[in-house]
Amino acid sequence: MGCDNEDEDDFWMRLSAERSSPLVFHDAGDSRLVCATVSGAYVSTDGGTHWSARIGGMPKDIYIDKLAGASGGAVFSATLSSTWVYVLDTAAWSWKRLGEENASAFHSLPGGELIIARPLNGLFGSTDGGASWTPIAPQVITPTKKVTVIRSDTAGRLVIGTTSGLYISDPSRQSWICPPALEAKSILTVTCTHGKIYVLSDELHRSDDNGASWVNRGPVVSSHGNDMVAVNNAVCLRHTTGPFVEFSRDGGATWIDVTPPGVWVHYYDGKGFPEVPLFIGIDAAGYAYSGLYDLPLLRSKLPLQRM
Repeated sequence: MGCDNEDEDDFWMRLSAERSSPLVFHDAGDSRLVCATVSGAYVSTDGGTHWSARIGGMPKDIYIDKLAGASGGAVFSATLSSTWVYVLDTAAWSWKRLGEENASAFHSLPGGELIIARPLNGLFGSTDGGASWTPIAPQVITPTKKVTVIRSDTAGRLVIGTTSGLYISDPSRQSWICPPALEAKSILTVTCTHGKIYVLSDELHRSDDNGASWVNRGPVVSSHGNDMVAVNNAVCLRHTTGPFVEFSRDGGATWIDVTPPGVWVHYYDGKGFPEVPLFIGIDAAGYAYSGLYDLPLLRSKLPLQRM
């Protein structure tokens, strides 16, 4: 995916150095930002200038790499050493493990319903904070389909990415479609925004009509470890090979290299290798976030839709 060059210093600004090496970021609402680093998770109530002490209730050796908002708190999935799902009590700012649940992916709808993909068991929903679970579309999302990402649009339809295709429900979840253009594709991530659906596999696909038709925006640089955030026509992609971060103002037709400043070349046994940005995130206002090892959290200077 070719791109023009743009001074990345015009795109990013560094926030407080109190919390470096961010692994994942989440806007928990009410001006609260949650950032997970290699040393634990922290919360900021002033836009990232100051951060709390480490949030307790979770083993220190667990790295957090997935999170989603939910009624009563933010739900995090801890991986590497575990796949247990934890709920963040935002009153006490402490973690609580969500029963015996584990997840390959999860998502929360605006009304608070939690959707979870259990490895080898399919898709389930809970409207009571995880106390009970109901299977969702077991005839479509079968245990043989590994769910990689769960999203929803403003109409309440579920958009499910799997290792063998994309599946979109109607609002009642009684009817599902798998777009032919994405059949058998291994889906990395999905973003739903302003009636558009962006789907990242080995190629970037976009629908402007809630999935009725699709445009192929071409192959991505790397088909492993990609992240994507989008607001309407503004899209940010993170790759594991350079250019590491690209930005598009026109829905993926043209791209600009906005790799964050401070991506240094390190040397080990005489060989150089680049430092890859750890993630791409977004807050409710549309600001993009990223980060690198040993450097502070980065935020775009303007919301994506204004860049």
